[in-house]
Amino acid sequence: MANNQIQVTQVWDRNDFQMIDGSMDNAKSTLSYTYVVRNCANEAEACRAAWDAAPDFWREDPTMRTGGIPKVRVSIEERCGETTWKAKVDYEHLSGSGISGGDDAADESSDVASGTKEVTFEASLESITVMNAISQRLVYVAPNAPRLLDYYAIPIGWNGKFGPDSDATGVSIEPSGLREEYRRRLSYDTVRSGNWRRRIADCRGFLNMGKFKNWAPGEALFLGASYQTPQKGAKFVDVTFSFSIRRNEAAATLSGIPIGPVKGWEYVWAVYDDTMTSSNFFTKSIRYIFVSQVCYFADFGKLGL
Repeated sequence: MANNQIQVTQVWDRNDFQMIDGSMDNAKSTLSYTYVVRNCANEAEACRAAWDAAPDFWREDPTMRTGGIPKVRVSIEERCGETTWKAKVDYEHLSGSGISGGDDAADESSDVASGTKEVTFEASLESITVMNAISQRLVYVAPNAPRLLDYYAIPIGWNGKFGPDSDATGVSIEPSGLREEYRRRLSYDTVRSGNWRRRIADCRGFLNMGKFKNWAPGEALFLGASYQTPQKGAKFVDVTFSFSIRRNEAAATLSGIPIGPVKGWEYVWAVYDDTMTSSNFFTKSIRYIFVSQVCYFADFGKLGL
């Protein structure tokens, strides 16, 4: 990195005002500042830089030296580049801060979590190992290789041996380096409903059945969705939907052997033979090539994007 000096830029003066009863001094009034943080390697570093840059208190009269709303948390809203982040610093009166606002003070004593109680939802794809394909094609057989019966049932990464020496490694499904995220503001009632959360969980790890955001079928893997919201008082919630992309190939090859069309998240694997050359050297030659479907397909219209 040519310049590793951390840079913090305040991109909005203030936002997300929640003014209760017309007063920012009310015990339930809140606001936040948004910053763009550059040259940070990870979220923790970006959070620390935004936290340090934000004033300790927000005061309606900046000349005052006491009172005001204290900063209470910092969170990453979006990754804008490899080392660039958008962070939000929240300000609110915590229970017991001594700030009063008429009848709201009584509400604070009866509900100590008011204004600070939050719920986080995250459906994310973890690394999984697949041993048996959903479906499988045998796309190449070497001229002298034995023919296989029920090749579609052969476990992924089979070593080509039979009997007690037979073994298979499977394949680990890992998100690719090409990612896309979409943010949508949804109603609180929608995202907290059991049906919506189950629908997101059920689509996690699935591929797009049809064309999606200009990606061809089979190219977009849904990693999941996430949000964080107060449990009280929120009407809308910003939800982040994450996808990992791998391009389809119309005419794929393996070691110079044409194997035809392969979808982005299909897994291509081979079984090798040890072959002795005319010069008495051993080399590897391909006996079989398989193309395995390792992810199911889903209608991404269910995601509402």
